[in-house]
Amino acid sequence: MTSRDVRSAAFARRSSSGRARARGRVVAVCLAVWAVGCHRAEPSSESGSEDSAVSVPVTAGTAGWLGPVRAAHQLADAADSPAARQLAIEAIDAALAGIDVGAGPAVRWVEQDLLARSAQLWLDSEQPSRALAACASGLELSEEVSVPAATLWMVQGKAHEQLGDKARAVESYHRALVMNQELMNRSLGEE
Repeated sequence: MTSRDVRSAAFARRSSSGRARARGRVVAVCLAVWAVGCHRAEPSSESGSEDSAVSVPVTAGTAGWLGPVRAAHQLADAADSPAARQLAIEAIDAALAGIDVGAGPAVRWVEQDLLARSAQLWLDSEQPSRALAACASGLELSEEVSVPAATLWMVQGKAHEQLGDKARAVESYHRALVMNQELMNRSLGEE
């Protein structure tokens, strides 16, 4: 019997109140991982992993859309009311419309990050169906392991949870946790 089997058997024997406490702890861990993944620092090239090496060179092609992307993030950061959230969502949509699609992994990273921000804003506006649509759009770009993809999975889990679909929420949270574990392993050089 593996340690996982032992943990599973022990979990199955817990009372319903014990399961509720365990679920609460799982959600708390998921939210903590999500919060770390949503840190809004600029991508750097200090590590060797693809995700942390993302940088968008400022060229004639990118200069036109980098400003709106930064402005959209600033509006999302300051969105503390329904009107401010709507304004931030509109700024994100405009920034996404201005991005040169198909310009490589750095641009995909930016697009996914914007879609994750949009999805979170929709959740904050109590519109989980629209959040799911934003998550689907972001994950459609790529499901490769990255901070924005992990964030999209986490927000998708929260949206499913708001809609009452616990099984799909757990599935999405699990995908986010697996990605975050891989990202942590990469950053520690344990690939």
